[in-house]
Amino acid sequence: CILITLMIFIIIIVRNFLENHKVMKDSVDDLEKRVEERTEEIYAQKKNIVSIMEDLEEKNQAHKLLINNLDQGLFSFNEDGVIIEGSTTVTEKMFNIELDDKKIWEVLRSNIEEKDYLIKWIKNCFKGFIPFKDLVGLAPKYFEGVSNQLIKLDFKPIYKSKNDLKHIICVATDVSKEADLRSKLKKDEEKSNVVLNCIERPFDF
Repeated sequence: CILITLMIFIIIIVRNFLENHKVMKDSVDDLEKRVEERTEEIYAQKKNIVSIMEDLEEKNQAHKLLINNLDQGLFSFNEDGVIIEGSTTVTEKMFNIELDDKKIWEVLRSNIEEKDYLIKWIKNCFKGFIPFKDLVGLAPKYFEGVSNQLIKLDFKPIYKSKNDLKHIICVATDVSKEADLRSKLKKDEEKSNVVLNCIERPFDF
């Protein structure tokens, strides 16, 4: 009777061990499966992030290429008049100067009076007491570059929030050919008027 009881006890222990072993094996298999699935998810996410970054970099390069091939120059400056990094190649060629960390009055080769006026204008723009649209008409309108180059200047505001100016963008356009054409047309018109006056009033000449 004792022997039978002992055998039954051993059988129960062995059965429990086998059941526990099966549960542990199933748990390990399940854990390994989860780790494998999670690893695949992380790899897929990483691959997707890399793809997005490559796409963004490609678009950024294309954007820079587009900006640098525009006929117009672009640069921005802060409330101290300091040019913010990122000016285009076209702009530096227009002004014949490296713009980064320069002051706007250095770029525009302003004399003392022009510099003082420009500083006051910038300060008033950033104070925000007067709307930018009412002050922009007081900004410099043209810059005379090298080789009789005439650059038209347009200023645009960039805001952090409403009425809180972040920086000002200057759009520079080479209007030399247009100016030369207008000058030629004006001279031609003056010559035409002289000829007409000679025909209409020959005795006055």
